[in-house]
Amino acid sequence: MIFAGVAGLALGLHLAALGWRRAMPGLNATCAALILGHLASRLPHILAPPADALLLGVMGFEAMVILAAFLALRGLAWARRLSWLGFGLHALASLAGLVVALGFRLDRLF
Repeated sequence: MIFAGVAGLALGLHLAALGWRRAMPGLNATCAALILGHLASRLPHILAPPADALLLGVMGFEAMVILAAFLALRGLAWARRLSWLGFGLHALASLAGLVVALGFRLDRLF
């Protein structure tokens, strides 16, 4: 149930940021930093042969989102558009996490 709460909170923050557009780059940077922090704690397992290319790609994407958010805060228009792309993907991932958390129950194996 904790996962559902976290996913719901993330989705709620994304929906609130739609109303307050100045908060979007900060929310993007925060989400990306949390995801990168979690993945960095697992970095030895990610880099162990065979390296997990999907998680390395996610780490690269999140690093790009952080960079775009900081550049958007400095006023660059292209970075703001790139930051909106990251915002939309984070919002969709939060929605998907909430649907999985509330829609699927694994109480028994059989």
